[in-house]
Amino acid sequence: MKRFHFRLARVLRAREIEEEIAREAWARSVARANAAAEDEEAARRALDGAHRELLELEQSAPGRPLSPTAILVGHRALDRLRREIAEKAELALTARSQAATMETAWHDRSAQRKGLSELEARARDRHRKEARREEDAERDENALREHGRRLAREKIDLTSSRSEGTAEEGRSGPRTP
Repeated sequence: MKRFHFRLARVLRAREIEEEIAREAWARSVARANAAAEDEEAARRALDGAHRELLELEQSAPGRPLSPTAILVGHRALDRLRREIAEKAELALTARSQAATMETAWHDRSAQRKGLSELEARARDRHRKEARREEDAERDENALREHGRRLAREKIDLTSSRSEGTAEEGRSGPRTP
């Protein structure tokens, strides 16, 4: 029997490589999404901190109101932080969306590879069964051949013992018990 050869082995190997590349791309996109979410959270903490500082500044001098310039600067800083949070939130959303797209691509590649792996397993199983059938047929053929030889030897032995017995009878007469 010939050695097992899967005709789509190269395609399977290519699918395995594509799956690995897709998995790595997904992992990188998840890392980017996590980093973007951390950046967004850091910006939110900075805004909360700026709010607290502005409140503390206002409460530090209860009798003296803050100058309009200080209030304006504080609110501009808060507005800048809010815009930064909005930008970072948009980046985080985009990164999560890309990660989801990459995950889908990875699962698609994985499904393609699994399909080819299943085809290979079936082909390997068919090859094994065919090899077993051929081995069984060869054993049967050898057994039949050996049985035929044994019968031929027995026939020759039987024929020669009959001819010897007939020759002895002819010389000395029939045998009586």
